[in-house]
Amino acid sequence: MEDSDICINENTFTFPSLMENNRRITLWAALFDKLQDESAKLVHFVCLATLRVLSRDKTDIDNLVCEKWIITLIDKAGLYISNDPEGTDALPSKEIAVESLKCLCNIAFNSEVARALCAHTNIAQGLINRSYKDIQYKDDIMLYDIKLLFILTALRQDIRVSLKSELCGMNHLLNCLNDVLMEKDPISSSTLDDTPAVTSQHVLNENRQAIVCEILKTQFNMLYHLGSEESVSPEDEAMYLKLMPLLTFLLRAETHEKSMELLSNVANLLTSIPAPFYKYLTPELIEGQTSKHIYDGRNMEALSEDSDTEEYLEAQPNIDPVVGCTRPPRVNPFEGMTEEQKEYEAMKLVNLFDKMVSEGIVKPATIGPDGKPKPVDHVLEFRENAPNRPQS
Repeated sequence: MEDSDICINENTFTFPSLMENNRRITLWAALFDKLQDESAKLVHFVCLATLRVLSRDKTDIDNLVCEKWIITLIDKAGLYISNDPEGTDALPSKEIAVESLKCLCNIAFNSEVARALCAHTNIAQGLINRSYKDIQYKDDIMLYDIKLLFILTALRQDIRVSLKSELCGMNHLLNCLNDVLMEKDPISSSTLDDTPAVTSQHVLNENRQAIVCEILKTQFNMLYHLGSEESVSPEDEAMYLKLMPLLTFLLRAETHEKSMELLSNVANLLTSIPAPFYKYLTPELIEGQTSKHIYDGRNMEALSEDSDTEEYLEAQPNIDPVVGCTRPPRVNPFEGMTEEQKEYEAMKLVNLFDKMVSEGIVKPATIGPDGKPKPVDHVLEFRENAPNRPQS
């Protein structure tokens, strides 16, 4: 593909024309041949950008990928799987490293074979060992490193277990999270030391917010499978004690757009944390300390801030309470029907529901005098015992 072809296909996810005459395997092989040719460095970015687009298509991808190609992408991403502590390989350029990581994300997401190869090549160790300290474009690299970790921990149990038990993956993610939150925005005048300061001036910009969301999702993958009711080891207790102040910060920090996505990821992660650690979200107030929201001597600001943005308040009347989002306007299915036709359609629905009840597919109930569900024998009982409710 030329640059113009890549732009044209930026929003394309399937390439049916490649089904003919083995075009798909021929094209993939040609691209990786160029990537493995150091004398063709000038076209490496175009090759990677092309692979990024092509790897969105799941068609036959399990039969395409091989270990040699996965290792090529790992190398181009700067994830050197080597036990040589004195390795001096320089990180590739930002464009090459980021495109390689995007390719790995797509391929790992779409191919079980690729995920197995990632496990075999110990890519997780390369991701955990990556140091962002001296990388000028660390935000871009960290974002796609963590995206790849999220995909692998979501879809490969062995990688998830290895990260948690052998590679100290949670400590790595905590360090990444802390580094992102400690990084000072130009508009922030707060002084940050060992933990991020919570001030009204600290704003989590959109790029860092995206990184934080990927970190939280990956942490959820690793903690969800532990079970929040299991006994907590001393190592896990220390980990939770580091994590909770960071979650408190996130609940109180100002964010740009997509703040609900961030709060949702925090909430999901909290469901995997044992309840005794929740108290760290609401620290006790020390003498002379004040807060807008206080309960039983504890600072409740992290749980009490008004999250109803202007955009949400405007959309609220149109939000479907079942799915929790707005739906596009729909045509009234009864429009143009006579009353007899409406009654006929209603009785069809009653009969269908009655059939499901008779076959035991559903078990309807009403609320009895004691406030508990009471089974009904026929759906028409709902009409006879309809509860009093305000009309809308």
